[in-house]
This record gives sequence, structure tokens and C-alpha cells, in this order.
Amino acid sequence: MELQNKNGTQKFMKILRVLNTLDEAYGGPSVSSVESILAVNCNDIETTVVVPDKTESCFEGRSGVQRLRQASIRVKWFPLSPFAGNYGSAVGLSFPLAYWLACNASKFDIVHAHSPWSLSALTATISAKRAGTPVILTPHESLTRTDMVTAKSWFTKFLKMPLSQFYFRTLDGIVFSSKLELLDSSTSNLNCHSFVLYHPLATFNGRTSKPPIKSKSPNSNLVFGFLGRLHPKKNIQLLLRAFARLPDRVRLRIAGDGPIEERNRLRSAIIKFGIEHRIDWLGFIGADEKKQFFETVDALVMPSEFECFGMAAAESIANGTPVIITSNSGVAEILRLHGTGLIIEPEEQDLYRLMRHLIDSPEVLYQQARDNFNALHKELSKEIHGKKLSEVYYFLKKPS
Repeated sequence: MELQNKNGTQKFMKILRVLNTLDEAYGGPSVSSVESILAVNCNDIETTVVVPDKTESCFEGRSGVQRLRQASIRVKWFPLSPFAGNYGSAVGLSFPLAYWLACNASKFDIVHAHSPWSLSALTATISAKRAGTPVILTPHESLTRTDMVTAKSWFTKFLKMPLSQFYFRTLDGIVFSSKLELLDSSTSNLNCHSFVLYHPLATFNGRTSKPPIKSKSPNSNLVFGFLGRLHPKKNIQLLLRAFARLPDRVRLRIAGDGPIEERNRLRSAIIKFGIEHRIDWLGFIGADEKKQFFETVDALVMPSEFECFGMAAAESIANGTPVIITSNSGVAEILRLHGTGLIIEPEEQDLYRLMRHLIDSPEVLYQQARDNFNALHKELSKEIHGKKLSEVYYFLKKPS
């Protein structure tokens, strides 16, 4: 399956990436998947990306689609099944995609699926195995014990357990985003190869070695920020409790969206703590607005119970904004490896003490911004990720 690229040199492998969504409202996986595809595109590999979406106009408007096409990567849209409603969107229910996978999986050297609880990943796995094509999965935290325990209903847990065992027995490889994710996954029955590859970010490349210089200098009137899905595991209630104990001159900017029940729960907490006048509630912000958001906050706060990676934290650091982050996260794993980071346990008192310390000593943020950036620059470059992922592909490649 050797092809010629634009420069006339041979491209040795054809990779099929099967994504559940490119809608950034669904969180980090939509961003990290695109970054990974772009990184490995530099390494003698031709990638085709298939994605279900509600309508073709929605699909064409995704920033991820535009970035991939700018890099000459083929991206194909398949319609979601309309009768399944929000559930169909959440699990990527698309009969045209399932049919296309069954007919075309054999044409690729590797099938690389994402998000195991999506029907697109399940049909990609089955189609690849029937075609004799190696298949690997990036689970985006979904195979961890934490994900199993926090499932919303017993019925969901009942479905996830046998499905996870199916993947462990069937896949040729699983690409975890951190050692934390690997260790927290139910890998005792893992019959396939496992690999740890941190998600890349385009900001971290061979040319950029210093964090951006922010126009706003931190002082005692700090502005903290939160960016991410509004979900109970993000511990935003804990953040609000700790923030309410800080001086009135300190502000908090919350960017993100989630289910209406969670939004109402957080708004009720804000009113209860009497901090409405100190909070900017921004709602969902897209890729183009993130840079401005990071420019306006002195530190991002991510008090999550568990984050197998933490794409928002990585994006914040890439933009020169240090992060307060809990120890149960992939980004904290990297920061500890390099002896830096504002790392806490997901407890109110720990968070309050650190935020209070930063208010009293805002100069700490300068050092943290530089050290955080340097740590991630060494681990998250697209060159490193592309090289390692291409090695995974060649390792698993089916015989010619």
C-alpha cells in the first residue's frame, strides 16, 4: 500500500482514524484527536479521518475539520441517525458510517479508533478484525476504573463492563494518554499491547522554547479561571467554596458548558456563597476565544477528581498561564517529572491555601509559568508524539 506524497516521496502506510465527534463542546478528546492526527501526518503516513455529525453544515463549521484539511488530510462526514436524538449524537450512531467501515476497513494498514463507548469505535473495531486489519484505540479515559465507578446508572455500568472486556480481548493495541490512565484502567485482562503517549500540542514544537509574555502582570488582585465541561468530576463546587473564602478583590472567570442540571446547581451555589458579583460566567468558548481567555486570567484552576490527561491545563500552560491542578491528572504527572507545578489534592483546604499564597506572593506565577511551559515543551511536542505514534503503527502494521 505504498503511495506518493506531494513531494514525490513514498508514503508507506494508510491509517484510518475513526472519531466520535469533532464538536469542541464535548471537551478535550475533540482537541487532542486533531492534534495527534496533525502530529503523525509528518511521518510518512497518509491519514483518512471519518466522523459522524448532525448535518454537513455543522461538520464543515468545525475548527478541527478546517485544520485537518489545511494539512491536506482527508476528512469524511457521515450523518448521525436523526431518530436517536441526543443519545445518538453522544454515542455516534451512524448507519452510513457503519456500512462504510464494513466495506473499507480492509483498505487500510491500521484502523485507529477513539472513545470506546461510541458506536463508531465499536463498529470500527469489529470491521477491522473481520478484515484482518490491526486496530488500536485511544480511550480518552473511558476504560479507567474511575469512569466505570462514576457511570450515571447501574444499567450503564452493566454495559460498560462486558464492553471493556471485549476491547481488552479484541484490540491489537491501546494508546493511553498518561501512566495514570494506564494504571487506572482495568488491565488485568488486557491481551493487547499498551502504549503511553502524551497528547501533543502544536504550540510545543522545535521552534518555540519560551512561554508567551502576557500583557497583564499578576498582582494581589488576581483573576483565577476555570475552563472545561461543567461536570461533577471537575469539582467546580469545591472551587467555588474555596474561592468564596478569598478577599472580595479576587475574581473568578468560568468558561464552559454542560447539562442544564449542572449549570443550575453551580448557579445556586454561587448565589448561596454570595459571590455573584465576583464571577464572570462566560459559557462555552471556542478555539479562537481561548487565547483571549488565558490572557485575562492569572492562573487556571483544575480541581478535578481525576483527569487522565487534562487538555485545558496543557492549553493554558502553552499560552503562558500557570495551572493549579490536582495530583490525579496526566499533566500533573508531567509537571512532577520535571520538578515543578502547583499541584494539590482535590480538597477545599488545600486549594484555598494555595490560592491564598498566590494572592500574597503573585511573583510565584512568573516562575511557574516559565517552568510549567518548559516541562510540557519537553514532553508534548508534535515531533515527539508523531515519532512515537508512527513507531506504534509500524510495530502493529499488517504484513503486505
